[in-house]
Amino acid sequence: MHRLLKSAKDARPEEVLVGEAGRLALGVQIFENLIRAWMIKATKRMARVKLPEVQADRQLSNRNLSFVITCADIAVRFGTPRTMRKCFFRAFIMASVLRTQGIPVEMNVGLCGFGDSPGKKRVDGHCWLTFDDHPFAESGEPRKEYPDFVGVAPNGVRYWLGLGRSGKVDMP
Repeated sequence: MHRLLKSAKDARPEEVLVGEAGRLALGVQIFENLIRAWMIKATKRMARVKLPEVQADRQLSNRNLSFVITCADIAVRFGTPRTMRKCFFRAFIMASVLRTQGIPVEMNVGLCGFGDSPGKKRVDGHCWLTFDDHPFAESGEPRKEYPDFVGVAPNGVRYWLGLGRSGKVDMP
C-alpha cells in the first residue's frame, strides 16, 4: 500500500522531486497533460485515455502533492475557459501526474441522464479520482450520484451509472 510522505526527508533522495527544480518538472507535466486532455476532448474518444503506470519507486511529499492539486486546478481554470466538462481535464491531469509520482489514483467516470427526456440525447456525467477506493481531492461524494459500478475499461478507467431525474439508475 502506498503511503503519502509528510516531507521529502521521509524518502530516499532519488525517490523525491524536491525544491524549485522538482516543482518546475511537475508544472511541465501538468501543462503537457492539459494538452493531452485537449487532444482527447477534441476527438471525443474516452477510449483514448491512457493513464501512465504507477511508478512504485517514486514518492511525493505532501507539499508537492498540494502543489500538483493547486496547479492542476489553476491549469483547468485558465486552460479550459469555455468548456463545460472541466472535471475531465482535472481528473486526467492529476491522475497522469500523480501516477508518475508513485500515487496509485484511479480515474472514474460517472454517467447519467440516458432516459430523462424522450428524443433528447443529453447525457450528464462527472469525472473524479479515487485513492484506496475513496474520493481523492474531491469536494463531495460522487458515488452518491453514481452508485452503480459498471466496470473497468481496458484503459483502466472505472465507469459508474448515476441517478436520473426519476431517482432511478439510468440505463443506456
